[in-house]
Amino acid sequence: MAACCCQVVTYFNKLCKGNKLEVEGNYLRSVFEALMERNRNPMYAWIRTLRKKYFSSPWGIIAMVVTLFVFASTVLQTYISIVQYYFANNGDY
Repeated sequence: MAACCCQVVTYFNKLCKGNKLEVEGNYLRSVFEALMERNRNPMYAWIRTLRKKYFSSPWGIIAMVVTLFVFASTVLQTYISIVQYYFANNGDY
């Protein structure tokens, strides 16, 4: 079964090799131009790379959520410590 799938993939890769889609005169020209304009934006390329490289597995997403939680906890702990120190001294530094 796997050999058959590989043969089909190889066939379609050879079939489409060297073919170019002519944009001029195509009824989907506006869609192609919008996609090309979007792909020129470096932010979308960065997001695409980020998803492919770092968030392709669920472990990357879990690690990011845990990191954000730890960072938020640290910020909250710092804020509470500052407020507690401020009110312990009756507002005087």
